[in-house]
Amino acid sequence: MSTRFQRATANQNTLALEQSNADLTLLSQSLSKSKRVTDRMTSMLSDFDDRLARLEKSLVPIHKQTGRLTRVSKNIEATMRSIDGLLGHHDLVDKEQPLISAGPDPNDLKPYLAALDRLVSASEAIKKTDAKGQSATLANMAALLDTGARQLVAVFSRWVKETSPSVDAGALFDSGKPFPPLSGFFLENAIPLIAYLRALPDVGNKISKDLEFAYADIRAQYVEESLKNCGKEVLVDATPAASAAPGRRGLGRFLDVLLALAKSEHSLLNTVFSGTPASNRKDIYGAILPPSLGILYTTGQQLNALIKKSLHSLVSIAFASFSELQDRSPEFEEWIRTKAGRKDNEVGELLHAFRGSCLTSLPEFIDDTKTWGTKAPTSAEMMAVKVNPMTVNVVTFMRQLSDNQPTVESFLSVLGAGNWGGPPTKSPVSGQEDDTLITRYLNDVLTTLLTALDARTRALRARPGVAAIFLLNNVSYIRREVLSSQIGDLLGEACEDNLNKKMRTTKASYLEIWSPLVSALLDAGIDQSGAAGAIKAGIGAVAGKGGGEKRETKDRFVRFHDSFEEVEQLHQSAKLDEGEAELRERLKGEVTRMIVPTYSKFLARHRNGEFSKNPSKYLKIDAEQLTVRLDAIFD
Repeated sequence: MSTRFQRATANQNTLALEQSNADLTLLSQSLSKSKRVTDRMTSMLSDFDDRLARLEKSLVPIHKQTGRLTRVSKNIEATMRSIDGLLGHHDLVDKEQPLISAGPDPNDLKPYLAALDRLVSASEAIKKTDAKGQSATLANMAALLDTGARQLVAVFSRWVKETSPSVDAGALFDSGKPFPPLSGFFLENAIPLIAYLRALPDVGNKISKDLEFAYADIRAQYVEESLKNCGKEVLVDATPAASAAPGRRGLGRFLDVLLALAKSEHSLLNTVFSGTPASNRKDIYGAILPPSLGILYTTGQQLNALIKKSLHSLVSIAFASFSELQDRSPEFEEWIRTKAGRKDNEVGELLHAFRGSCLTSLPEFIDDTKTWGTKAPTSAEMMAVKVNPMTVNVVTFMRQLSDNQPTVESFLSVLGAGNWGGPPTKSPVSGQEDDTLITRYLNDVLTTLLTALDARTRALRARPGVAAIFLLNNVSYIRREVLSSQIGDLLGEACEDNLNKKMRTTKASYLEIWSPLVSALLDAGIDQSGAAGAIKAGIGAVAGKGGGEKRETKDRFVRFHDSFEEVEQLHQSAKLDEGEAELRERLKGEVTRMIVPTYSKFLARHRNGEFSKNPSKYLKIDAEQLTVRLDAIFD
């Protein structure tokens, strides 16, 4: 059995080997066939390669020729486009003229600027061709470009006007409010437009000048209109009443407003024309100022003319104006002359004019005061007991001088000591030989005023009581204003002593108004003359004689009531100065002490009414009612 197994295994191996040989034979045949195919393919590819080499050799000249033809074609096309462009440039003037002549839309400049850009490009293109016979076309383009640029300048001017509404610069300045700025729309659109116009070829420089002139002209009108009311206010306040007021709107305020406006315009100018050369900005700034400076100069000349016409009442304004101009001269020099490159000096000319008025006023002021004192009062002035405008003017003038001592000293030194027409004798108010010129001059002015008041008082003697109240009001005002100001410091203690003495004398004259009331209550034999006698009698009271004559008692009551009513009527029409509250209170106390005790004693003596069958006819008021009526006079 094992032999059969071995024989079967050997057969199987033989079969496997034969199968493998058969497979190898088949594979060898396949490889041979594949080699033959490969050889044929190699031969074919080699043939193709030879053919491609020959083809390439044939195509290279064709490729080179094609490249040359392509370049020629492109050149032809470029030439055609250039020709078309040149032909189009010749027609561009006709195409763009309607739009450019019509002007731009101020709210949308882009289409208009695009048309100008096309003109600029066409002009530059024609210039590059050097083609003959193009001068007419270039001239037409330049003219149309100039028209378009001027249209843009007109739009710019319109924008400037819209953002430059006139204001009351003085009112804004007084309230501390800023002047109106340029609008955001203007700044957003105008600044790029300025740069665009400056960059335009050929016309840029000329148009930029027109643009700058337009801006300067419109802003000059704005500043001028804004200052007109301020100039009018200077003349409105050129009155005697306003001359002493602390809020007087004078040339100093006008200059302050003008300088503030100039600084504002300078700042705005540097913003709007930031891309413009500094020399151009200086010229623009210089062109803005002349109209407003014209108002300053005209106002100053008119003010000086008013002062010369009413020198005595307005002379303090002359000195104030001179000081105001002098104080602001450095700032004016910097902001108006230096920064604007101006040679004219309006402030300098006005200083010269007011210097002349001030010099003339020093002697004329004393002469006018003397003349006023000797002049007969008018019918209206006969009952005018308030502080006289002349008194106010003189004191204001003196205060103005004392507040500007160096300037006044220079004026007085020009005149020379004593050459201003003072009193013929040495001033009794104050005065030492070594006093300064201004002290000596103020002494003479004050002495002249007091002398003139005495003369005016004598002219009022025909109106009982009026003269005393007139003098009391004026002397009291002088004393208060002089001693509470720099004037008193300059004139010293001697002036204060003399004014106090003058005040006591004046007050005694006023108290004589009340002496008839006391005299009416006194017994016969008592000295009834003068205020001193009345006061003495009042203090001594009424001794009485017991059963005096009834008629005399009635007469005393009648005279007392009549005199009191006269005094009341006098004070209703000739009132004490309301500004002297302290003086009124002192006078009320003195009059009350002088009248009431005497009346109370007299009334107590005759209260039973035995002196008359109808005592109520004479016993009209009691002591308390008398006090109330006295209080009403002085309140």
